[in-house]
Amino acid sequence: MFDITMIQTIGIVIVTGAAAVLIARLVQAPAIVAYLFAGLLLGPVLRVLDHSAETAASHGESAVEVIAEIGIVLLLFLVGLELSLEKIRDVGKVANGCSNMCAVRRF
Repeated sequence: MFDITMIQTIGIVIVTGAAAVLIARLVQAPAIVAYLFAGLLLGPVLRVLDHSAETAASHGESAVEVIAEIGIVLLLFLVGLELSLEKIRDVGKVANGCSNMCAVRRF
């Protein structure tokens, strides 16, 4: 599943993202903007991810798909760390009320 090129690509993505966040902190920009900028830099501009996608195509999954899946897992993990049961209950009440209003309004 993983070869050395895929691991190198993931390392490049992590280091570039971290460097972008450091630069973003200097100019007081949000971290998400830095991550988006790093993704644009590595994808369409430098084509780092395109090269690794060609080498990983023989394994059935491209590097972009693997990195995207890892990113989603890490994002959900971080969201899970930040949520408390009280926040979920508060949001659940509002979401339940809104969904009930939408359902009633449809009919």
